[in-house]
Amino acid sequence: MTKTEFSAEQAAFVEATVRLADGLGDEALVLLVGSRGAGFTDSWSDLDLWVVGDSKDLSPDQQQEYDATHQVFTDQGDGAAHWTFYDWQDVIRELDAYHPVFTWIACNSIYLSGPRKRHPDGENHRSHPGRCRVLHW
Repeated sequence: MTKTEFSAEQAAFVEATVRLADGLGDEALVLLVGSRGAGFTDSWSDLDLWVVGDSKDLSPDQQQEYDATHQVFTDQGDGAAHWTFYDWQDVIRELDAYHPVFTWIACNSIYLSGPRKRHPDGENHRSHPGRCRVLHW
Protein backbone atom coordinates (compact mmCIF):
# COMPACT_ATOMS: atom_id res chain seq x y z
CA MET A 1 0.00 0.00 0.00
CA THR A 2 1.46 3.36 -0.97
CA LYS A 3 1.17 6.46 1.15
CA THR A 4 -1.99 7.66 -0.63
CA GLU A 5 -3.64 4.28 -1.16
CA PHE A 6 -6.19 3.50 1.50
CA SER A 7 -8.02 0.39 2.60
CA ALA A 8 -11.81 0.55 2.24
CA GLU A 9 -12.16 1.41 5.93
CA GLN A 10 -9.48 4.11 5.71
CA ALA A 11 -11.01 5.52 2.51
CA ALA A 12 -14.36 5.84 4.28
CA PHE A 13 -12.64 7.67 7.15
CA VAL A 14 -10.86 10.02 4.72
CA GLU A 15 -14.15 10.71 2.90
CA ALA A 16 -15.91 11.47 6.21
CA THR A 17 -13.05 13.80 7.18
CA VAL A 18 -13.27 15.60 3.82
CA ARG A 19 -17.03 16.04 4.32
CA LEU A 20 -16.35 17.47 7.78
CA ALA A 21 -13.79 19.90 6.32
CA ASP A 22 -16.22 20.89 3.56
CA GLY A 23 -18.63 21.92 6.32
CA LEU A 24 -16.00 24.18 7.88
CA GLY A 25 -16.02 26.78 5.12
CA ASP A 26 -14.26 27.35 1.82
CA GLU A 27 -10.77 27.66 3.31
CA ALA A 28 -10.60 24.36 5.24
CA LEU A 29 -8.36 21.62 3.90
CA VAL A 30 -7.34 18.06 4.70
CA LEU A 31 -3.72 16.90 4.75
CA LEU A 32 -2.22 13.44 5.08
CA VAL A 33 0.51 13.84 7.70
CA GLY A 34 2.88 11.79 9.81
CA SER A 35 4.81 8.81 8.54
CA ARG A 36 2.47 8.19 5.60
CA GLY A 37 2.68 11.82 4.53
CA ALA A 38 6.45 11.53 4.66
CA GLY A 39 6.40 8.43 2.46
CA PHE A 40 6.96 5.75 5.10
CA THR A 41 4.16 3.20 4.93
CA ASP A 42 4.02 -0.31 6.28
CA SER A 43 1.47 -2.58 7.92
CA TRP A 44 1.84 -0.63 11.18
CA SER A 45 1.33 2.84 9.70
CA ASP A 46 -1.70 4.59 11.09
CA LEU A 47 -3.67 7.19 9.16
CA ASP A 48 -2.95 10.71 10.46
CA LEU A 49 -4.95 13.56 8.97
CA TRP A 50 -4.88 17.27 9.70
CA VAL A 51 -7.94 19.40 9.12
CA VAL A 52 -6.88 23.04 8.95
CA GLY A 53 -9.53 25.75 8.96
CA ASP A 54 -11.09 28.57 10.92
CA SER A 55 -11.95 27.59 14.50
CA LYS A 56 -14.98 29.91 14.41
CA ASP A 57 -16.60 27.31 12.11
CA LEU A 58 -16.39 24.53 14.72
CA SER A 59 -19.42 23.25 16.62
CA PRO A 60 -19.79 24.59 20.18
CA ASP A 61 -18.43 21.33 21.65
CA GLN A 62 -15.49 21.32 19.25
CA GLN A 63 -14.82 25.00 19.98
CA GLN A 64 -14.73 24.23 23.70
CA GLU A 65 -12.22 21.42 23.08
CA TYR A 66 -10.14 23.70 20.84
CA ASP A 67 -10.12 26.49 23.41
CA ALA A 68 -8.91 24.04 26.07
CA THR A 69 -6.32 22.09 24.04
CA HIS A 70 -5.58 24.13 20.87
CA GLN A 71 -6.72 21.17 18.77
CA VAL A 72 -9.75 18.96 18.15
CA PHE A 73 -8.87 15.27 17.99
CA THR A 74 -11.12 12.51 16.63
CA ASP A 75 -10.10 8.87 16.47
CA GLN A 76 -11.71 6.24 14.26
CA GLY A 77 -12.09 4.14 17.40
CA ASP A 78 -9.31 1.62 16.94
CA GLY A 79 -6.29 3.92 16.94
CA ALA A 80 -5.59 3.13 13.28
CA ALA A 81 -6.95 6.41 11.91
CA HIS A 82 -7.56 9.86 13.32
CA TRP A 83 -7.81 13.50 12.38
CA THR A 84 -6.72 16.59 14.27
CA PHE A 85 -8.16 20.04 13.61
CA TYR A 86 -5.98 23.14 13.87
CA ASP A 87 -6.89 26.75 13.25
CA TRP A 88 -5.12 28.41 10.30
CA GLN A 89 -3.78 31.25 12.41
CA ASP A 90 -2.30 28.87 14.97
CA VAL A 91 -0.62 26.74 12.28
CA ILE A 92 0.86 29.78 10.53
CA ARG A 93 2.06 31.18 13.85
CA GLU A 94 3.85 27.89 14.64
CA LEU A 95 5.37 27.73 11.15
CA ASP A 96 6.53 31.34 11.31
CA ALA A 97 8.21 30.52 14.64
CA TYR A 98 9.78 27.43 13.00
CA HIS A 99 8.25 25.12 15.59
CA PRO A 100 10.14 21.92 14.66
CA VAL A 101 7.23 19.47 14.88
CA PHE A 102 4.70 21.63 13.04
CA THR A 103 7.26 22.56 10.40
CA TRP A 104 8.31 18.95 9.79
CA ILE A 105 4.68 17.83 9.55
CA ALA A 106 3.72 20.64 7.16
CA CYS A 107 6.79 20.11 4.97
CA ASN A 108 6.07 16.40 4.69
CA SER A 109 2.29 16.55 4.33
CA ILE A 110 0.26 15.51 1.30
CA TYR A 111 -2.69 17.60 0.18
CA LEU A 112 -5.96 15.63 0.04
CA SER A 113 -8.72 18.26 -0.27
CA GLY A 114 -9.54 21.94 0.03
CA PRO A 115 -7.96 25.02 -1.54
CA ARG A 116 -4.47 23.93 -2.62
CA LYS A 117 -3.23 27.52 -2.44
CA ARG A 118 -3.72 27.32 1.33
CA HIS A 119 -1.44 24.29 1.77
CA PRO A 120 0.81 25.35 4.68
CA ASP A 121 4.10 24.20 3.16
CA GLY A 122 4.97 27.51 1.49
CA GLU A 123 8.50 28.13 0.28
CA ASN A 124 9.30 30.35 3.25
CA HIS A 125 8.63 27.40 5.55
CA ARG A 126 10.53 24.89 3.39
CA SER A 127 13.70 26.84 4.16
CA HIS A 128 13.44 25.82 7.81
CA PRO A 129 16.93 25.91 9.31
CA GLY A 130 16.45 22.43 10.77
CA ARG A 131 16.18 20.93 7.27
CA CYS A 132 12.81 19.42 8.10
CA ARG A 133 12.63 17.36 4.91
CA VAL A 134 15.60 15.17 5.85
CA LEU A 135 14.08 11.96 7.16
CA HIS A 136 15.82 9.48 9.43
CA TRP A 137 13.75 6.29 9.54
